[in-house]
Amino acid sequence: STQSTWESSLNYHPSTIIIMSSKPAKKTATKTGPGYAQLVVNAIATLKIRGGASRIAIKNYILENHKNEINEVAFDRALRAALKKGVEKGLLVQIKQSFRLGEAGKKVQKTAETKEKKADKAEKKEKKEKKEKKADKAEKKEKKEKKEKKADK
Repeated sequence: STQSTWESSLNYHPSTIIIMSSKPAKKTATKTGPGYAQLVVNAIATLKIRGGASRIAIKNYILENHKNEINEVAFDRALRAALKKGVEKGLLVQIKQSFRLGEAGKKVQKTAETKEKKADKAEKKEKKEKKEKKADKAEKKEKKEKKEKKADK
């Protein structure tokens, strides 16, 4: 009956053997893609419902368009939390059971759109440069072939 304090605090029989696993803990998957708050803002902006988008409409839109980016097990809880935090931060405005973009949400949406436009412009520019390089190579090849033909004559 002279057990040390840590032994007495354990809820198992003293003769029980505890085997600890030597395997390292599993790493959790890192998050990819936009957060739930950004998904909600994008959904509301895309739906363009005059009186605000309902929770169900937002949920259905996100499930349709971002199925591979979300964890379906925790989706409802995360959506509820994102809507609540969005209202607290001013990203969203709640009207009865619907949500509209607040002033901060409109700014976030505009910055996201401008980033997308800049990325699209950069892609187009790269494609255009590649086409020009291919055209230059083809021109040089043609000139070289003409010079060879003249040299053969």
